[in-house]
Amino acid sequence: MSMMDKKYILIIRQSEPLEVDEKGSRLWRASLIQKYCNDLGLRSIYLASTFSHYDKKQRFNKTTKLSGKGSDTLVLLKTPGYKNNISLLRFFDHLVFGVKVGFYIASEHKNIRTIFVSHPTIEGAFVSSVLGRIFGVKVIIDVRDLWPDTFYDIFGNGIIIKSLLKLVLLPYTLITRITFSLAQNISAPTGSYLKWAKNKSFSKKQKELIKLPFAYPSISQQVKVTSAPSYLSAYKGYKVCVFIGTLNEHMFNFLPIVETVKKFNTKVVFVLAGDGSGKDKLKNFFHNDNNVVFPGWLPNDEILNLMRASDFALAPYVAIDNFEFHVPNKIIEYLSEGLPVIYSVKGEMDILLKDCGFRYDATAKSDSILCLENIVERILLDDILLVKLSSNARTIFVNQFRAEVVYKNFITSFL
Repeated sequence: MSMMDKKYILIIRQSEPLEVDEKGSRLWRASLIQKYCNDLGLRSIYLASTFSHYDKKQRFNKTTKLSGKGSDTLVLLKTPGYKNNISLLRFFDHLVFGVKVGFYIASEHKNIRTIFVSHPTIEGAFVSSVLGRIFGVKVIIDVRDLWPDTFYDIFGNGIIIKSLLKLVLLPYTLITRITFSLAQNISAPTGSYLKWAKNKSFSKKQKELIKLPFAYPSISQQVKVTSAPSYLSAYKGYKVCVFIGTLNEHMFNFLPIVETVKKFNTKVVFVLAGDGSGKDKLKNFFHNDNNVVFPGWLPNDEILNLMRASDFALAPYVAIDNFEFHVPNKIIEYLSEGLPVIYSVKGEMDILLKDCGFRYDATAKSDSILCLENIVERILLDDILLVKLSSNARTIFVNQFRAEVVYKNFITSFL
């Protein structure tokens, strides 16, 4: 074995569900890439945080190293954690993570073959790009969200607020621009994200732009199917519309579905599965609607059962650049189970879902084909259409988003 073969791939992602978590979450991009590195006989180390972003609790009380069954290792760097997603403590937590990532790379650079690091976090991506240049290690910056620009979309209504945000976020804006100026290799799930990252660079030098869509393993058919979820037993004869995700008002807007929920209260049950800061407010808002169900957070096998018991999926994203430029992993998850998607934003989703879903406009008049009520009515009246959309969804997933194909090709080509 050569010295190059002894080097390992360093994967850096602070906030994803991990195999060590108590809940059976479906693994995301970083964990899957490490899994397929292992399948291909490549050594890898995954740097993450001891703090679970989704459970808001510490996995371990100190930096912890865990060896896997193969050539993979998980290193959890101790960070302080935070209670709220938008808070000073979160910024501090990310800063601590970035500093510790920097010390790790500095001490291990001779053993690292390639660094694959997510942006965000801004700090982790920044130190990786800087130290990669200093030590001559290949770095691929993987764009996962449009930080810090997303904050302008969420909070930037009004000249005063925008001005304050620009001042507060100036360090992060500069750090982001430096990161992508230094980066020679950038990956992202869509062309729009790649363009955003390229435009952030001060440098006009050509960069290697890698389109790397979110992907899921096509293993769900091997998972044993139990009976339909018990909370659906009272809705026999109903069509099931499912949403699975973080119940956060900054990401999703459920208010436009109110009239649709009421109109089809004896025909469609809306299952809003997940947890988040907006859950209690949302439950209170729909407390008089008997056809809205909140099953809470679900482990992977229950998510699969729910999707298989559903007829179509809902993706009510807020209309900001972060989502218009994006195809979130939740969309791919729906496609993996052949669910047509009713979605709310233009852009990349429009392109992908044109043959397996419908886009609605919250401001559309009642006689418009973009009116959500009319879209649901069309689905209810045409089972053949629903079958066709479902078939198209499965085909798109199989052709474009199987993790074992997408990520293995990426690993062998770029890592």
